[in-house]
Amino acid sequence: MKKAIVVIVLCLLFPIGGAAEEYDWYVVFPYYAKDNYWWTGIAVFCGIAPASFSIAVFDSNGDAVANGEFALTKQREQKVDLLENFFGGAAIPACGSIYIFATNHFEVSMFMGNSSGGFSFVNQTAKPYQ
Repeated sequence: MKKAIVVIVLCLLFPIGGAAEEYDWYVVFPYYAKDNYWWTGIAVFCGIAPASFSIAVFDSNGDAVANGEFALTKQREQKVDLLENFFGGAAIPACGSIYIFATNHFEVSMFMGNSSGGFSFVNQTAKPYQ
């Protein structure tokens, strides 16, 4: 039931052309930062290929503000970029949360840095919907 609700919400928030993907795996980063001093990047690692991905950003009020899609076609393939580039360079809020969904298992690192040389990262392994 929980899985069906998430898929329905995704389809309503982020309609796409063609058949909807069945996203069975997900990762949530509850906080990111991006402004004049901070930047955030994402590195997605494909555990089982091929895999289709949907990535969404929500602002600090919980409103969906950006979504993007991409695919990784080879096992061990990676997609690494600044967060805003997953959305074609679109403007995203200074802070919020990141949701990543996929059709197959994946791992992801989120890395954050600032103009003073500070740097941090966190790794997550995708979880299946229950």
